[in-house]
Amino acid sequence: MDAPYRLSKPVTITYDGADGPTTRTIEVVEMRDPTGEDMLLVDEFTGMRLVLEMIAALSGLTLAEVKKLPARDIGPLGDRAFAHLPGGPKTGGGA
Repeated sequence: MDAPYRLSKPVTITYDGADGPTTRTIEVVEMRDPTGEDMLLVDEFTGMRLVLEMIAALSGLTLAEVKKLPARDIGPLGDRAFAHLPGGPKTGGGA
């Protein structure tokens, strides 16, 4: 797919685990090419939820992690996610 996308600012997420809290810092998001299965998300979700779900599906991030990304990065990531789908909606963020 496209080159990795560098977030406008890194996002650090803390997870509570059995061995205590752990943190993950996300600076770059990489996405794979969508599959037919990914295309079914278009039938399942609408609006911004569809954009967030598609970013999660193609990046390997969880939906909870995608929800923590800076809002200014959601549009460009959404455009990348839908760029390879036939007739995919544009989110208006620019890539």
